[in-house]
Amino acid sequence: RSSNSKTELEMGKKSVPRVKPRNWELAPGIMRFSKARMFARHGVYKKKPFPVKKAALIKGVEMITKKVGGDKNGKERKVPSRKTPKLMAEVRPSSRVHRKRRTPTKQKLRAS
Repeated sequence: RSSNSKTELEMGKKSVPRVKPRNWELAPGIMRFSKARMFARHGVYKKKPFPVKKAALIKGVEMITKKVGGDKNGKERKVPSRKTPKLMAEVRPSSRVHRKRRTPTKQKLRAS
């Protein structure tokens, strides 16, 4: 023990036990477990998502015109009323649109 820990105990402070991290670095930038494995270890996929509150939107209006300062800037811009999400939604729609895959064409053989 160092001399600092003795003085802390004498002063009445509680010593906090160190906890080993779930994922640690083997080398700088290289972790012991991959991101996917840590996702599974934490059980993120099992946790229920919080209910998302929907913001009030102006119905029927996709673009909003906003004023822009400056003489040579065109004076106004059309801006979408709803921003696209930065990340994918936690709850994805169950019915996905299946696109028709391209079928290979039958190869024509040369006459022998």
